[in-house]
Amino acid sequence: MGRSCHCRRWGKFMKRILNYFNPNNPPKSLKGADDITIWREKILQSILLIASGLGLTGFIIGYLNGMTIIQARNVFYAFSIAVAGLVITATFRIIPFKTRASILPLLPFAAGIFATTQVGLSANAGIFLIASALLATIVMGLGTGIIYLVGEIALIIGYGTMVNLKMLPVPGGNILSDPSQPISWIMWAVFLLLISSMLLFSINQLVNGLGKSITQQKALIYTVEREREVLREEVKKQTEDLERRLSQLRTVAEISSEISKTLEIEDLLRKVIDLVRINFGLYYVGVFLIDEVGEYAVLRSGTGDEGKQMLARNHKLAVNGPSMIGWATGKKEPRIALDVGAEAVHFNNPFLPYTRSEMALPIIGKNDHVIGAMTIQSYKHNAFDNDDVIILNNISNALAVAIENAELFQKSQKDLEEIEMLNKAFIQKAWSETILQSGDMTYVYESEQNSIKSKSFENLTVPLLIRDQKIGEIEMDLDMENLSEEDTNFIQAISAQTALALEGARLLEQSQRQALQEQKINELSAEFAKAIRVDEILKIALQELANLPLVSEVSIHIQGEDNSYISPNGNGYGNGNGNGNGREQVN
Repeated sequence: MGRSCHCRRWGKFMKRILNYFNPNNPPKSLKGADDITIWREKILQSILLIASGLGLTGFIIGYLNGMTIIQARNVFYAFSIAVAGLVITATFRIIPFKTRASILPLLPFAAGIFATTQVGLSANAGIFLIASALLATIVMGLGTGIIYLVGEIALIIGYGTMVNLKMLPVPGGNILSDPSQPISWIMWAVFLLLISSMLLFSINQLVNGLGKSITQQKALIYTVEREREVLREEVKKQTEDLERRLSQLRTVAEISSEISKTLEIEDLLRKVIDLVRINFGLYYVGVFLIDEVGEYAVLRSGTGDEGKQMLARNHKLAVNGPSMIGWATGKKEPRIALDVGAEAVHFNNPFLPYTRSEMALPIIGKNDHVIGAMTIQSYKHNAFDNDDVIILNNISNALAVAIENAELFQKSQKDLEEIEMLNKAFIQKAWSETILQSGDMTYVYESEQNSIKSKSFENLTVPLLIRDQKIGEIEMDLDMENLSEEDTNFIQAISAQTALALEGARLLEQSQRQALQEQKINELSAEFAKAIRVDEILKIALQELANLPLVSEVSIHIQGEDNSYISPNGNGYGNGNGNGNGREQVN
């Protein structure tokens, strides 16, 4: 376990080391630098790592072979110093880039000068000098490369001049040409200039082309990213707008559902305005209904504390008055103010100080009749567009139908209550007359088996109901402990059927009485038709009225112009004695 942890730590350490030396990981000091500098840093670090590796390899080989010759030993020392410089520059990446970049071409430059002084016009010296100018161009730019090239040419010409003037000894070693001839030095300088110039300008073109390509790529990436951001914002905006529209459509669906379920106007208005305010993200929503006179639009429901305060103050606005509600109810058209500060007919409501946009939609019912108006207010300027107007106008139209249906339902409920009251009164009167005619209608049955009641027997009263009107009741002494639900249901059924049967019997008796009365009237009409004298007609009428069971005395009076009673023949009738007082009476 401990060995595994040690291996993991060692692996992480090596990974950090490799990342540190990796040319593709620029040092933090170059954060924010341009792309060309970043690329030059990558090239610089790559060259330093390769040169350091090769230099260390050469150092080890030279050290193992030994340097016995003094001249070779001096070269080895110089080489060791150069390798040390490469390793230090490659390792310490915290050194500023310009310092590290200037060290790299100096090493081959010094090596080239050293080789020139030692062996003269040799291939090794030329390679070092070309490499110096080349590296300066790559890591520091064309200007620095030209400076190195000019310096190298000047040093070679100066050194050659001094050798030809016998001011310095002729260098020995692997000489490509006779250093004692000026033309050799001139040709060597021309060769160096030609090769270096070709390489310098070629590399410069390559680097500049790479820089332009990187710049164009970066500009293209920036343009693409900017267009992508614009597209992303547009998609986001479209998505938000679509979600808002879907939310509005869901609101319309919810309102339609509430309209179909709610028949109380107050509950309906409260639910509708709450749904509109929440789902449309509004400041305030209120509904006004026209009063009976048609003069004012009275606030019937409003959202929030503002709505409660205005309802408590019986807030109302004149139809056709100087307000958007007045305008909408008077003109029967929507009124929209995208900036209430610039709206001529906007009512400055002290309860709604944060209104910036307002919409007033008329609520129009059947036959183009204005029921009221809905006010919709927002915190924002320019809060409404054409789609909002269409959707909210559809809501106001649906609300108009719902209000009319609710009013019709309430009227129907009121009429039904009146009918029920009249029906109850009729039933009460009818059964009161039945009881009056029939007398006491109480019937009692007592079972012989239950003459001795147990302690569990209790009194149960079941009403006799006709259309929810009580006409009597059934009282029973039952064993309540053993009474089952089935028995209870059976008793209820008997009670209901008994009430229906009683009502049917009453209606039948009433019909029979009416038929008998009609028959009597027909017979009386026939008797009247047979009579030819007034007193006979009066006697027949008195006789029939006297036969009624509820009549104890009946009289018929004939009144003259002076309000005195006149007897048709001067003979009285009723008790068998004519009293001559102008009245017919039966006792």
